[in-house]
Amino acid sequence: LYAASIGLAQAYIERRQFWDAQRTLLACAAENRGWEWGWLLAQANQDLVTYRGINKESQGPARSYAFDPNTGVLAYRLDDHLLQFNFEEPDTSHLLTELGVEPGNNYNDGYAVMGPDGNWAAVYTNYLVRLYSRVANTCSQVYKKYPADDFGVDFSPDGKFAVFLGDDLVPRVLTLNLPEPNAALPEVKLPPLAGPGALRLGPGGQWCAMLVAVDGGFTGSIVDVAGKRPAIELKKLATSGLHYFANGTHAVYVSAENTVEFVDLESGAHGAPPPLPDAPTGATAI
Repeated sequence: LYAASIGLAQAYIERRQFWDAQRTLLACAAENRGWEWGWLLAQANQDLVTYRGINKESQGPARSYAFDPNTGVLAYRLDDHLLQFNFEEPDTSHLLTELGVEPGNNYNDGYAVMGPDGNWAAVYTNYLVRLYSRVANTCSQVYKKYPADDFGVDFSPDGKFAVFLGDDLVPRVLTLNLPEPNAALPEVKLPPLAGPGALRLGPGGQWCAMLVAVDGGFTGSIVDVAGKRPAIELKKLATSGLHYFANGTHAVYVSAENTVEFVDLESGAHGAPPPLPDAPTGATAI
């Protein structure tokens, strides 16, 4: 049984299924664990990954990192007037893709971010939004953004959706498929905001927090993008830092009264934090 578990864990690591590998190894009886067990566990632990460095041919400091755990691709933006995004193979620093972008006329006033999986990049210049696909090596249609430098595009945690505030104060949720060059991405328009604010998109693009800046914080609600369920009203927020649980069941934020608020997205109720998932068999509590 132990030998089979070791073989299974190694197969998981080769397929980059690191959590499955850790779970398999932690289930092994302590008295059976040999040197190979510790060696595989170290490989399965991807909490800290050391890269050999940015490609030596790159110029300028690198910013806006993103890492795709499924492919192992490291993506980063070079701070050379937002002209270039590089996508590298981890450890070897082998350059996979070099994506050039058109920054517009006043690129010194613009900025850019990477999507969480490294497959998309958003560039804002002159209050315009351009979304670039690494896979298709194309730019989507140019979108007009609300003229406020502080609030740009937010990506869903899975990297498959993006949201930005249009110049008409209408949030637009975009489905990040692979369009033809300069093609419009499928979009869903949400109710307009009462003023400038921040947008926070949840897993799968299902929920979007619409936050309006007010004195001393933010006010707003979490809306169902599909429009099938009523909006969830939020207490006054201290900041725009609302976050979603990875499984999409809850959101959490800090109120203006400095209380941590948990929101059940299914019921819409504020309440206690949800229970933590059970630890894998054999795991040791810290």
